[in-house]
Amino acid sequence: VAFDVSKDKLNYYSEVEGKVTGNNFRDQFIIQDEIPNTTLGIIEHLSILSDFADLRGYSGIHIVCEPTGSYSDLLLKTAHRKGHTTAYVSGESVHKAKVIENHDNSKDDIKDARVIFMLSKMGKELVFRKLPPEYSGLRELNRIYDTANNAQIGSRCRVQSLLTRLFCEFPMGKDFIFHNSGRVLFAEYGFN
Repeated sequence: VAFDVSKDKLNYYSEVEGKVTGNNFRDQFIIQDEIPNTTLGIIEHLSILSDFADLRGYSGIHIVCEPTGSYSDLLLKTAHRKGHTTAYVSGESVHKAKVIENHDNSKDDIKDARVIFMLSKMGKELVFRKLPPEYSGLRELNRIYDTANNAQIGSRCRVQSLLTRLFCEFPMGKDFIFHNSGRVLFAEYGFN
């Protein structure tokens, strides 16, 4: 089942092949709908889709969508909790495949879900990694470290720029300023 994810709603699309009704084993049935992007709405519709799949002999459902941050994470984490498999499809691939699918690259939620489904059938899926909570903590610490490192680099650049303006005839490069000679000058004279 391919989902086009937005902040407030989810549009999904799927094709069921095989015996859908009667005795014809070559039926194709298209499923598409729009649901609210809320935990309760997702749980309710995943249950409906799972029941539909079970009745037709499928072993489960596979959820595919574009990575859109917290909006798609809600869908995929809920699907994991319900025991369904999940994957991503690249947003760039979806954008480019719209032209292939129907000679038009305009934005349409139903069309996007159909294009995501087409790419999934072609095997153009990316892995959705479900990481333990400790990993989220490490990622946050890494962001804090990067922010502190960038602030330190900015401070050093400002210090060097000010010193170069104050002592324009004295060639103090960063190696001089931030190593032994510069430290001694700072300790003794405060670069004054």
